[in-house]
Amino acid sequence: MILIEKAQKEDLKEILELQYLAYQSEAKLFGDMDIPPLKQTIEEVGEEFAKGTVLKVVDNSGDIIGSVRAYEENGTVYIGKLMVHPKMQKQGIGTQLLLAMENEFPNCRYELFTSTKSISNIRLYERLGYKIFKEEAVSEELQFVYLEKYEEYNHLSIIGPGPAICLPMVLLTVIGVWVSAIGAIPGNIDNSILKMIMLVLGMLLIIEGIVLYFCADLNGNLVDSIKENKLKTNGSYRFVRNPCYCMFLLGTTGVLLISHNWFLLVLPLVFYIEMTVVLINTEEKWLKNLYGQDYVDYCKRVNRCIPWWSKEDFTRVKF
Repeated sequence: MILIEKAQKEDLKEILELQYLAYQSEAKLFGDMDIPPLKQTIEEVGEEFAKGTVLKVVDNSGDIIGSVRAYEENGTVYIGKLMVHPKMQKQGIGTQLLLAMENEFPNCRYELFTSTKSISNIRLYERLGYKIFKEEAVSEELQFVYLEKYEEYNHLSIIGPGPAICLPMVLLTVIGVWVSAIGAIPGNIDNSILKMIMLVLGMLLIIEGIVLYFCADLNGNLVDSIKENKLKTNGSYRFVRNPCYCMFLLGTTGVLLISHNWFLLVLPLVFYIEMTVVLINTEEKWLKNLYGQDYVDYCKRVNRCIPWWSKEDFTRVKF
């Protein structure tokens, strides 16, 4: 786990040492080790600290492994010196840092710049909603690209891929129950005991889905967590990664069981596959980019679609 918090004045020396290390790769792009970030002094860093906000990322051992700086002027937040320790890059830390800094200055325009040769940086910024608005040539070898972003891009969609996942489930369930009721398809079950068992199982699944849905908003901060880009792992999220979508999966499965038709029981498998494919190709990619290793570890502990005790819970049980 990592912690993002405001840096203190006593952190500046360690942040500057990290800066010298992190910007080595940038210097190699130009074949010039005299780029400004590698020549900055502790006094200059102190001036930036006094002028604006400096955030740091601390790992479990207390070491600073990332940092970013920003200041606000006339409604625009100028962000710079976004850095992550070379050994900790490509884990989503830079994304979390940038979004955390945006949250320090809500309802603003954000501006930053990078070299045109820093392709990975440009891709990161554009993925987070930044758009190029100008380029500036400093020399024949050095050209900067400037990017801007407005507050509306500041968090993941609250709805997400929900409509693409849930609407097909509901429509196919309604159609399936209807064609079964009018006798348009075979497979109706007549055995009273089996019908009772399916009725009970169906009701339990519907109730479980409803409970998961309402417990997903434990403490009433689900929407706030999304807007603040916080990874939510409590409440229902402790048992399944997608409790709101899971409610539709369990609910439609419950309704199909209650309809007492063997042929309709293939639909929950179709729903499961659809939910898995959509999430892998949309939301999970976004969340991995946003939360990095924290989200990867969370995925290892908690199921995507089927609610169950996490692996962490099992390790606490002594047999």
